[in-house]
Amino acid sequence: MIRPGTTASVRVADGLGFTVLREDELLGSHVTMYSPRRPTPPMWIRALKRLIVKKWSRPGGGSVTSITPGGS
Repeated sequence: MIRPGTTASVRVADGLGFTVLREDELLGSHVTMYSPRRPTPPMWIRALKRLIVKKWSRPGGGSVTSITPGGS
């Protein structure tokens, strides 16, 4: 979390490879949330995720948010 106007801290975050996650408020003060950059997943992983979401979507707009193994 970095307060606006703290250019040295922003430069350090950039140097560490962080990127802006979101703007937020902490104890009444405006702050910018930073997070490490995540590498972009390979194309086949993105395609697999789309396929899984499509397969597990429910008719009528609902969708499955988690899958839990069942047992007897």
